[in-house]
This record gives sequence, structure tokens and C-alpha cells, in this order.
Amino acid sequence: MEFPSELIFFLRKAERVSVLTGAGASQESGLRTFRDAQSGLWAQYRPEDLASPEAFARDPKLVWDWYAFRREAVKAVRPNPGHYALVEMENKIPEFTLITQNVDGLHLLAGSRNVLELHGNILRVRCSECGIFTETWGSDLESVPRCETCMVRRIPAARRIGISRCRLSQIAGILFDWNFWCGTACCRLGACGA
Repeated sequence: MEFPSELIFFLRKAERVSVLTGAGASQESGLRTFRDAQSGLWAQYRPEDLASPEAFARDPKLVWDWYAFRREAVKAVRPNPGHYALVEMENKIPEFTLITQNVDGLHLLAGSRNVLELHGNILRVRCSECGIFTETWGSDLESVPRCETCMVRRIPAARRIGISRCRLSQIAGILFDWNFWCGTACCRLGACGA
């Protein structure tokens, strides 16, 4: 790709640059986009059935499995030359901010440091009860994972009143994908994992 010489000139002199990326950056790595009319993910699924608080309340397992499918797709790809070009740009510009709508974490994997993930990160989930974020959870495929932090915090009290660890695991908070969901306000940046 050929860049205009004027753009190169201004970038070389720049001390502050912000870059916004979207689905195209991830598509170059092989991830499907949502909006493409023929092959996009929303051509096959209704967003409100899989990516909304109402969908999660209605069927947490369905929503968890949908995101598990997407997480596996993310794990199968690697950053592309565009991701690495942005890392190089960040290394040369004193105040560089990368703002992405993508939830795949590929910018971070490529080495970008100052990244704002507007819609969260699909590899990071949040407890529905205590609100803690985590990047690890159990591998039980039969149910939506429960929060280990909730369980650990409750063990002393549970022992005092005779609740077994098995029962405790059933009442701990449910983990869910904390990405930008349909019907939620994008302006709540602090609440969406950014």
C-alpha cells in the first residue's frame, strides 16, 4: 500500500496521534466481521439473541457458548502487518493512543501498549455478582462458569453455616462476556472494560 507523502511528513513530525481501528483490522487476520451482508456474523444471527443483557438473562448458556465459539476463532488467528505497523508507529510517536472497536486483543498481542478497547476484550470476562474481571475460568462445557473469587470469599462463612463447596459453586456469580452488548450505552467506557 502506498501512503501519501504528505501523510508521512505529518506523521514524522507528530508528537500526539490517535488512531481508531475497527473490523477491517481483524478481518485481515482472518476473523469474520459482523456487518458484511453475505458472510457477516449478523447475517446468520440476530444480535439481540446473542449479544444483549436480555439474551444473557434469558439463556446464559447459549450466550456463553456463542462467545466461546468466538473466543476459539480469536485464538486461532495472529496479528497481521497492519497491527505491527501500528506498533511501529507507537514506538516513534511520543503520545500515541490506539482506540479500537475490536474485542479480539490482536493489537495487544502485536505489542501495542496504549490501547483503549471500546467494546471490551472477548478474552476477559466479568462476574455477574462481585464485578471482578478475569481471564481464566473452569473448563466445564455443560454450564456457564462460576466466579472463583466469589467462592473463595464465601468459604469461611459457608463453613460456619454448613454450606458445602459444591453448593457454594452453584450460588457464586456467573461469569459473562463483558463486551459492548446491543441495547447498552457505549458511553460507559469505564464499565465496558476499556
